[in-house]
Amino acid sequence: MKQTRILTSHFARKRTITVREAIDEHRIMSLPRRILDLEDEGFRFERHRKTNKVTGQRYVQYELTHWPGPAETAARAA
Repeated sequence: MKQTRILTSHFARKRTITVREAIDEHRIMSLPRRILDLEDEGFRFERHRKTNKVTGQRYVQYELTHWPGPAETAARAA
């Protein structure tokens, strides 16, 4: 299955994802690139910079804010 399709399935269940979740749950190693691919398809995301309270490690949480409708998808395909 294509990684962007795996991510759309994930976003159908949950509106957010981190790099750690992408690796652990879906074996997707380059989440930022796949997010850009989805944005090219009309999806929109907010990027939230966060810090782990225990380790101090910084990370980005991607939040889906717009799922393109059929009309948008058809217009991009034309």
